[in-house]
Amino acid sequence: PVARECIAAGGLAFFKLAVSRCFLQGVNEESDGDWLPLEAYSEATIDALAPFAPSILEGMNGAKRADLTRFLSAYYGEDIADSRLVGIDELGFDIV
Repeated sequence: PVARECIAAGGLAFFKLAVSRCFLQGVNEESDGDWLPLEAYSEATIDALAPFAPSILEGMNGAKRADLTRFLSAYYGEDIADSRLVGIDELGFDIV
């Protein structure tokens, strides 16, 4: 259900989490993930690009896809047939 349905039915609740440990799931086949030190979790900051990432991905994989592929061809010095931006954050971007 969407939030407005929960609110209308009186079924929406908010919880404050007290995190005691955090597991970072691996994002590729080489990584099984790892437990983060609690300090790393509690000191983490919000990624400034997070609110804009979906529209950046949509634009780069839509109208700008040919530009992305040309950039990769120039960067790697070889002909890249196709590309797709799959992730972006303040640390960089992931392309397949």
